[in-house]
Amino acid sequence: MTYLSKTHLSTLSLASMLLLSACGGGGGSSTTTTTPTTAADTTSPSVSFSSATLSIVSGTSRVSNLTATDNVGVTTGPTVTCTNGGTFTVGSDLFTAATVSANTVSVCTATASDAAGNTGTATLTVTMTPSVPDTTAPTVTFSAATLSVASGGTGSSVLTAVDALGVTSGPTVTCTAGGSFNVSTNVFTAATVTQQTTSVCTATASDSAGNEGTATLTVTMTPAQAATSVTLSGKLTYDRVPLNTSTNGLDYDGITQMPIRLAPVELLNSSGTVLLSTVSDDNGDYSFTVVSGQDVRVRVKSEVQQVAPAGIDFQVIDNTSGDALYALQGAISEVPAVNQTRNLNAASGWGGTSYTSTRAAAPFALLDTIYEALEDFIAVDPDIDFPAFKVMWSTLNRAQSGTVSDGDIGTSSFTVSNGVPVIRILGDADSDTDEYDVHVVVHEFGHYFENSLSRSDSIGGSHSSSDQLDPRVAFGEGWGNALSGIVLEDPFYRDSFGTAQSQGFSINVENNTYTSSGWYSEGSVQSIIYDLFDATNDGADTANFGLGPIYGAFTDPAYKNTEAFTTIFSFLEALDNQSGITTSQITALTAAQGISGTTGFGLGETNDGGLSDALPVYLPLLTDGTEVEFCSVDNFGTYNKLGNRRYLEFTAPAAGSYEFSMDRLSGDTSSDPDLIVYKDGAVVGVGESASTGSESLTVTLAAGQHVVDAYNYNNISGTSADVCYTLSLEAP
Repeated sequence: MTYLSKTHLSTLSLASMLLLSACGGGGGSSTTTTTPTTAADTTSPSVSFSSATLSIVSGTSRVSNLTATDNVGVTTGPTVTCTNGGTFTVGSDLFTAATVSANTVSVCTATASDAAGNTGTATLTVTMTPSVPDTTAPTVTFSAATLSVASGGTGSSVLTAVDALGVTSGPTVTCTAGGSFNVSTNVFTAATVTQQTTSVCTATASDSAGNEGTATLTVTMTPAQAATSVTLSGKLTYDRVPLNTSTNGLDYDGITQMPIRLAPVELLNSSGTVLLSTVSDDNGDYSFTVVSGQDVRVRVKSEVQQVAPAGIDFQVIDNTSGDALYALQGAISEVPAVNQTRNLNAASGWGGTSYTSTRAAAPFALLDTIYEALEDFIAVDPDIDFPAFKVMWSTLNRAQSGTVSDGDIGTSSFTVSNGVPVIRILGDADSDTDEYDVHVVVHEFGHYFENSLSRSDSIGGSHSSSDQLDPRVAFGEGWGNALSGIVLEDPFYRDSFGTAQSQGFSINVENNTYTSSGWYSEGSVQSIIYDLFDATNDGADTANFGLGPIYGAFTDPAYKNTEAFTTIFSFLEALDNQSGITTSQITALTAAQGISGTTGFGLGETNDGGLSDALPVYLPLLTDGTEVEFCSVDNFGTYNKLGNRRYLEFTAPAAGSYEFSMDRLSGDTSSDPDLIVYKDGAVVGVGESASTGSESLTVTLAAGQHVVDAYNYNNISGTSADVCYTLSLEAP
């Protein structure tokens, strides 16, 4: 309701502001004041009902909003009087009907006055009708109306109760046979029963007229099945994406599911607690004996760990997520009272033209490829013990130098990080991914094998089959390529890259012809090692030794402790010591690649690769101060190319302090001569100051044969400059 007024300033108030004054003494004067005339208020208050008519059932109440307003202000009312027994309450605007037995009209008159005595009125006409008894009961329902619930378990049914005039009581529910129904949660809880029992729940609701509606929920309570031991088993697989032999890119149309082999399989409860664990077999199968009725999930982890007979310990981890171990897990579900099969497949994530979901298969593809390489060595040496190593892969791993934890790994590679051997694999979609490039993966595993079970003196760096390389690099890279062909039984080394991984290149490691064949060529090395292994005779190849003698040469203590660097020469020397080897077959292969040197030092080698200063492979260095001349050149590139570094060898007659002096003889005046001294593959002295033109090194050495790697740092760092030096050594 609304009663409005205005603030009214009487014109008399203006008159009261006029002053009357008189002046005394000697006469008088007076001021006459004129009072303004005030207009009379003749406007009556405006009074109204909204609504002005009502129809109402006998004895009930309804609202009609009453308002009274005036231009000056309502001073009296509004007051309301009604005929025929009805009443209207000012303030609540509520009309209450009298009890009538026939239609009766009540007229309510509202009156309001202002200060001038003007009166305004309004009327409300109400038809009061006799009341009709409410005989309709509330509608009560259960949805669903029947349930089957295990002993002590729960089930849901939605309970509703509606009435045209409103439910005033309930719904309340009572159940027979011990069951109970919670109205607020719509959940039925079964009693503990030992035999099938029916519980009937009755819901009741009432309205203000006392009408009562009911509904029933019928629940079959079944006895809990006794917990039994059942077999929960399944097959674990991953999507393998093959390489397209025409483009060397990935062939997503040829995806096959391959088994996840020898991986840890765990059974976890809903809290993540490991209940049982096992290892998948060579078919990817696993099995648990488990008590039924538990909520569990299956998880397989991307690692292989075994103690005997062969020791294996490696994991595929995410270097961009705190080195987290990759794992694949199924959904939580209850173990039934009968045997159950739960298969898991790690999908590739390929969506037709791009990756559209989690690339879950990638870690398991890497796991399987490397395990295949492990198997080949275990077949040769069942008691082999592989030192623990990690395989780092991430979708963020890209060909960019920087922070490994951000994915900046440069390229797929092998390294040792904090004493742990690590294989890093690219995963950058639409640029370069290597998880399915099996030859790349085995190649990097080959570097791990050299480093961890044999010996590698390689200095790394960029390389190709056509390069003339530092012979340590040529041997390590040629070995990796050859091993990929051996393990995968496919001599075509393929590497995919580009948009949708659709492009790539291939190398036939069995190829016997290279633009630069020799002891400095990875192409020559891979050709020789693969031909030593394979059963196909081609060209000069009549050898068919298999992996055994090759493995024997790498693990021969004489090779692992050779005084020379690990090159094709030291490998061939160790290979010649293995049983079942025919030296003439080896000589035929090496001669076909332009390699003639003997012993680990390549004595008698005649192939200089077009660089006259490249021979002999090792320059002899005396300990009497005699100067030896050699050059460091950039004819074939920098850092790890043939001619950047010069090998020298000497024998220390006794333990003591030895002095090396290396001085520029000719060439680049800004050259920075450096040298590194090795004993049986270990660094025993380093002369790498930033001095220009000369370098000196005093170092304590043990008696015996040593080798020196001497070079111009400019040819290592990439600034590149040809320079010749003298190197002398004086014994104590």
